[in-house]
This record gives sequence, C-alpha cells and structure tokens, in this order.
Amino acid sequence: MPRAPKPARSTKGANTKCEIATRIAVEDKLAGVGISSVPPRDFSKERAAIYKWLHKALKPSGVLSKLDTATFRQACIIIDRLNEIDRMIDDEGVTDKELRVARTDYFKQYLNICSELCLSPAARAKMGTLVANKQKETDPLLEALGGDGRA
Repeated sequence: MPRAPKPARSTKGANTKCEIATRIAVEDKLAGVGISSVPPRDFSKERAAIYKWLHKALKPSGVLSKLDTATFRQACIIIDRLNEIDRMIDDEGVTDKELRVARTDYFKQYLNICSELCLSPAARAKMGTLVANKQKETDPLLEALGGDGRA
C-alpha cells in the first residue's frame, strides 16, 4: 500500500525548491483558515469537552484547517465512544463479544484518525524529525555569500 503524501513543509526528498514552493502555495491556498474553536451544536457535553481539549492541544501546531473539520469531528466522536465502552467495561463489567468487537473497531478507527491529525507519538516524531532535518539543510550559495545558510 502506498504511503500517504505529507505536507510540503515537512517532506524531505528529491523535490526542487520550485516544486516545493509550488506545493506549499497550493497547500496554503487549500488550507484556508483554521478550524473553529467552538464545538458543533449537536455535540453532547462529553464530545464538546473532547473537541475543546483536542482543539487547544492542536491549535499551536497550525496543522488544522477548515478542510479537517469532518475528520476532527469524527475524532471526537470516536474518542467519546471508546471512553463510553471503557466505562461500560469498568463500571458494569460488560464484556460480551459484540462490545469487544465494537471496541476493537473503534480503536482501529481511532488509530487511523490519529495518523491523519498527527495525534500519535509516531506521527509527531516523524513530523518533528522532518522539520528538524529541514532546518539543518543549508543553501550552498547562501553560505558562500555569507547568508544564514537556511534553505
């Protein structure tokens, strides 16, 4: 299965500076403004709290845009449902097969959403490594001219 493309600002590879600049311009244009900090009206108190918590945690990274609204919404729903299933297991001792299957399915969805929104430690580590490597890259021409050397 092919890997999902990453944002141009966080990729490293054989792209020219012109290609990278074009991709960044297109990505910025598509991203638009950030996602709303106000949870959807139809959310329960629990989902609204999850929404606010996730938004507060991710806003500084600047990775969320209006285009991520549906994905972000589903992340809140999935987390709420996983929490509810866990409460049922802990409080009521419910362990029937359907509940275990539902928890497994929701957890798989959760992992996929985490990957999409860079919520997992592995996704954050990859993004951090790529950004750090980008900052280390130098432009030989700028170095020769006495510039700061950053690409």
